[in-house]
Amino acid sequence: MARFDRPVIADVEVHPEVQQAYDDASRLLASLGHVIEDVQVPLPPEAVAVFETCWAVLTALSTVPLEPAQREQIRPLTRWLGERGEAVSGPEFGLAIGAMRRYAAGALVALAPYDIVLTPTLAAPPLPVGALRDDDDPAADFEAQKRFTPWTSAWNVTGMPAISLPLHQTSDGLPVGVMLAARPAEEELLISLAAQVEAAAPWKDRHPPLW
Repeated sequence: MARFDRPVIADVEVHPEVQQAYDDASRLLASLGHVIEDVQVPLPPEAVAVFETCWAVLTALSTVPLEPAQREQIRPLTRWLGERGEAVSGPEFGLAIGAMRRYAAGALVALAPYDIVLTPTLAAPPLPVGALRDDDDPAADFEAQKRFTPWTSAWNVTGMPAISLPLHQTSDGLPVGVMLAARPAEEELLISLAAQVEAAAPWKDRHPPLW
């Protein structure tokens, strides 16, 4: 197994509870007989802007067909991303797709020696509903989401299947996940490992007080 805890798409400090979840999961996996190695982040910082270009264009595919009145009904963040995607030219998008594929290929080559990759899931414990939302400043909303989820996009880029397991819990009962990713099309390995981990550290009886 490979592991890294450095955020991929944002320069953000990892919350101590998240770090503990990651470290505890590493120890649990090692106790189950898995060999774990620290690796460098498999995507360079330059990949972030390229990914955002592709993401914006994909958003525009759903917003361009809308009438002006319909656009007013969607969230400001979605509207902002769609407009950002509309501003990208065809050649720019083609170059971004090509660059994204090269970054993905490089990450897959770097991680090929490993069956599984371990990272945190989020940079902080769960936040109240709406805490990241900023309708007055969609760009700030987008940046806040990047800081909260600085690892998940890596698997969007590479096409590697990933799963989040709620192995840790804060003192006030909030779940904190760790993420495992596998090579493309190796979902069965990922699910079987998740089953092994759940058997060793079950969480099915852990739930909110009012559940």
